[in-house]
Amino acid sequence: MRALLAEKGIEIAHESSFAERDDRRVARIDPASTRAALLQAAKASGAEALFASCTNLQTSAILDEVEAITALPVVAFNQALIWHMLRQAGADAAGSGPGLLFRS
Repeated sequence: MRALLAEKGIEIAHESSFAERDDRRVARIDPASTRAALLQAAKASGAEALFASCTNLQTSAILDEVEAITALPVVAFNQALIWHMLRQAGADAAGSGPGLLFRS
C-alpha cells in the first residue's frame, strides 16, 4: 500500500498496523482501538491527513470525531470506495456518509 501511494505522489509521514492478517479478527477490532491508533498517527510530524486502509476495520462511527479532535481529514478505505462509486454513478456523494470526504 505504501509503495502504491508513493507512486501517486502521496508521502507517508507515519504508518502503524494492528498486525492482524485474519480479516475476521480485524472485523472484531474495537472502534475505540482504531480511534486511538488514528489519534496517535495524527501526532506524526508532517501529517496532513489520516488514512485507515483495511476494509474490515470499523471506522464509520469514529471518523467525524477523529477529524474534530485532530483537525485533519480522515479517510477510511470503505468510505472512499463508496464515495468513488457514487461519483462514478453520477450521484452527488455529499451527505452520504461520515467525514469531510462526504461534506465536501
